[in-house]
Amino acid sequence: MPHAYKKAGPSGEILILYFDQNVSMFELGEEKLLMSSPDKSVWLTTHRIIYESGKGREQVMLEDVESCQFLNSSVGSYGVALVVVSILTFLIILNTIIFYIESRPFLRQYPGSFWQICRNNGLLYSFLLLLITHFFYRISRRYIIRVNGKFNSIDIRVKTFKHPSIRKMIHVLTEQSAKMKARTQTN
Repeated sequence: MPHAYKKAGPSGEILILYFDQNVSMFELGEEKLLMSSPDKSVWLTTHRIIYESGKGREQVMLEDVESCQFLNSSVGSYGVALVVVSILTFLIILNTIIFYIESRPFLRQYPGSFWQICRNNGLLYSFLLLLITHFFYRISRRYIIRVNGKFNSIDIRVKTFKHPSIRKMIHVLTEQSAKMKARTQTN
């Protein structure tokens, strides 16, 4: 886990140095920490956004930021399985309703026959399979914020997009990126 150390620069500005296993990231003059995630895996500074994951450290300079995307994905093929099982369940429901309507005059003399038809046509098993597939689909969901730069991109995995701190970080990121782009163009 990287550690951040603050120190005063020559003119009183705060410089932030990041160290990970005795290897330091390059230091930018006048760089200040604007925001960080609670688990310290994402840092937004005045010059860059840095993401520390199990794969290593990634960063995008703010003057290079082109866009931010919110991505929903699921692990494996649970989304495809959910669609297939949903279509199968719909067809079984349709078949059960058609069979019940066609055999209704005969079935009036047998109470509870609709549930027997549902069981015999596999509707209950299809619903059970649909619930199980939906459960696995929901637990395999991944929410990712992709920050696209000119030369690279960062995929930041989050629990939900609805948290106010995520919206605030994206807002600060876009504002600071616009400032850095304006400063770069004037120089």
